[in-house]
Amino acid sequence: MSVATLNSEYDEFVEGPCPLQATTSTCDLSGKTTPMAPEYSGSAYADVFTDVGENLYLTGGITVTFSDSYLTDGALNPGGEQDSYHKIDARIGLTNDDNWSIFLVGKNLTDEATIGGSIPFIGVIGYVQAPRTITLQGNYTF
Repeated sequence: MSVATLNSEYDEFVEGPCPLQATTSTCDLSGKTTPMAPEYSGSAYADVFTDVGENLYLTGGITVTFSDSYLTDGALNPGGEQDSYHKIDARIGLTNDDNWSIFLVGKNLTDEATIGGSIPFIGVIGYVQAPRTITLQGNYTF
């Protein structure tokens, strides 16, 4: 498990980028919170590995991540704010000592829409991270 707290702000940034509604080309961002800096974030995970037969193992895991809200672009546009969220990833599968494994993997099972970054352009355009995905993963070593 991990938990982080962050208090990140510009000490001095007098010629920073301006939000969309500004009428000047540079803005004083001194004392403002930096982008991509949530006040709280963290994760917790658990894994399981157990025998289910001769040379056969059940393995799986779950990871929960969370984050407080934060702004996603350098000009600190409010339209690029990522709300607080939590995501759950999980996997379960079978493996053996020899040469193969098969897993069912789920990412972002809560289907949280999260912004990976944004830029100001006729409003704010955000880059949305992957939605819920479920995949079957197989490995064979020869």
